Amino acid sequence: GLPLFLPPGVYSTRRLELSSGTHLTGVPGQSILRCRDGGGLIGIDQAKDTRLESLVLDGDGKDMGVDGALLAATMVARLQLSNCRFLRSGSSGILVSRCEDVAITGNIVDKAATGIAVTNVAQGCGRAFVQGNLVRNLFFRKVALSHGIGISIDADAVVRGNSVENAPGFGILVGRDLRDVSITDNHI
Repeated sequence: GLPLFLPPGVYSTRRLELSSGTHLTGVPGQSILRCRDGGGLIGIDQAKDTRLESLVLDGDGKDMGVDGALLAATMVARLQLSNCRFLRSGSSGILVSRCEDVAITGNIVDKAATGIAVTNVAQGCGRAFVQGNLVRNLFFRKVALSHGIGISIDADAVVRGNSVENAPGFGILVGRDLRDVSITDNHI
């Protein structure tokens, strides 16, 4: 549960699987995790109380897989991503699925097929917060159904104060049959 501080530098790594209580922090723009071999950089599955802040996740242009991302979280309770940079993904930047109590705030996603995707947040667990992020320089993928999307929301969420630039598909794409979604003050 104590923060693991990564000093400035480039850390070349394979996919990291984070467990409950992980808190990674670094120096903004200078603590860089670089993807060595594709397939995603950070995975979080069935965990709780996970936090990343002030890190750079650099995909080095590698393919993260059809449904992959620089950071993929599934079934996580209390997930916070703040003040991080997600760069040069061959797929998605951030993919959050079936999580509760999610806050994605103050991040930059630059060069990805989909910037931020939040899907199927657990019902009755409150809305996901996607706020103050900059998503830019998105591209189409030939092999994926969803691509060129800045922010994709298929869950109860508050999407506020984000900027999306250069999205060839959709700036913000919202799913159907959602109960509690608020999308305000975004710039596309």
